[in-house]
Amino acid sequence: MTSFPQARRMDVVRYIDLVVWQVALSLVVISFALVAVMVFTTSAASAAETATIEATAPIGQPSEAGILSAISVAVQRAVRGAKAMGLPWVQLGEAYVSGGYVGVKVFASTEPIDDDDADDEPEPTDGPALPAIQSSARYEL
Repeated sequence: MTSFPQARRMDVVRYIDLVVWQVALSLVVISFALVAVMVFTTSAASAAETATIEATAPIGQPSEAGILSAISVAVQRAVRGAKAMGLPWVQLGEAYVSGGYVGVKVFASTEPIDDDDADDEPEPTDGPALPAIQSSARYEL
């Protein structure tokens, strides 16, 4: 059996070492690239800014027309607040009557609001019944 000369054997060992280091370095670079892709895709998915805005308005007359008028004023105030914050999409969340005023809660966002998981039936509250309001109505400013 013949053996490689010593110089030739050292060249083969160096070559194998070089290949191993190149493979290891390639795996490290690929791992960092995959981590970077995962970080950027998850941060892009949650880029929408959102806010819950609550606005109130006094009830002028204690009647159905007075309550509807106050709801309209409160919604307009909430929409103006959303617009001032740079949130063009709004969705009415809930409305309530308490102590001579009406309050509304709207959800505002920089992107269209997805209400797939929203409840279809509002929870019952104590107090006078309000007229039915479409909570799934969306408005773009």
